[in-house]
Amino acid sequence: MLTNARKNEIIMSRTNAANSTHKTGKPFIIPPHMNGAKDIKRYIEQITVAKQTIRDEFDRDIKRPDAIVEKKYNTGQSHNFRGEMAAIEHRNFIYEREQLNQKSAFLQEEERLNALLSKLDGIRMMLVTNKQMRKTTVKTMKGIIAGKKQALKTLLPPVDIALARGYGIDIEQEKHDEEDDLTIMRLKNLINTMKQNHQTIARNLLEQARTTMMDLRHHILKFKLAEENAISEIMNHAKKCRTFIANLLRLDLIEYCATVWWLETQKDSMDQNQYYISVVDFDSPKDFDASRPQKPSNAFPHSQSSNLKIQVRCFDETINREVLTYERVLDKELEETILTEESVQAFECRI
Repeated sequence: MLTNARKNEIIMSRTNAANSTHKTGKPFIIPPHMNGAKDIKRYIEQITVAKQTIRDEFDRDIKRPDAIVEKKYNTGQSHNFRGEMAAIEHRNFIYEREQLNQKSAFLQEEERLNALLSKLDGIRMMLVTNKQMRKTTVKTMKGIIAGKKQALKTLLPPVDIALARGYGIDIEQEKHDEEDDLTIMRLKNLINTMKQNHQTIARNLLEQARTTMMDLRHHILKFKLAEENAISEIMNHAKKCRTFIANLLRLDLIEYCATVWWLETQKDSMDQNQYYISVVDFDSPKDFDASRPQKPSNAFPHSQSSNLKIQVRCFDETINREVLTYERVLDKELEETILTEESVQAFECRI
């Protein structure tokens, strides 16, 4: 569980990353008075930069040595295959968090961010379209009004202003009559109504944009937290997997040394039977299980970790199956007996 201090640190780090690219405005801070599409576009760019920064961190971190499990050796012993399967399981674990949306909270948050960014950009485009339509419509209507006024003037003969005044004709009133033409009045009223409608649309769109921007600010933090959690899970999984493989390597070492010990010191030279020597860990699962704690095999004194058995089997032709001919717990005395320097060196040369 992250503390408030850690959350603030994450916000500041993402803010600084975005601010290094966009010097205007405060990243992730929603402007109290948005002027329109330009402010929204700037916010989209800031969130996009932060999102890509987090994605780049994730792609880089999953390739770190402590996030990778590699098994490059082949012991030739019975536990070798289990080690290979554990390494494969870790690669699958990474693949699920990197590629499979249904398995990865990180990818799910990224998808939500992309959807919100797409939604906000759609609102921005509607604001742009709304503004363009208002300008175009007003310009068209004003052109119609101007044409109507010109048509009214052409219907009247030229007037001598001095003569008209001499006869008591009010030229200014004629102009007012022109302005009071019913068609012109309706067009002007229509322009005012249209402007109010477009302002209402723009206000509603800006309100939707503000809500979406608040959601983006919330989810960019969740995206960062999901990235940190995913990397932490991968690191812990890799650590457990490496410990599991290291324990299997020790089992293979003991098994090899036990084989040498049995065949050279315990088996009768006249015995022609084929023997199979194995080391069984009766206190651990057969396959890698990340839900279980993985402790190094040499983490405890031998008296507290003697959970291994040496088993020797041979094929009995009379019953046509393998039978257990020897079994012994690997105590300290037996371990010192079979783990000779020559056998250990021979095993290391094999891998």
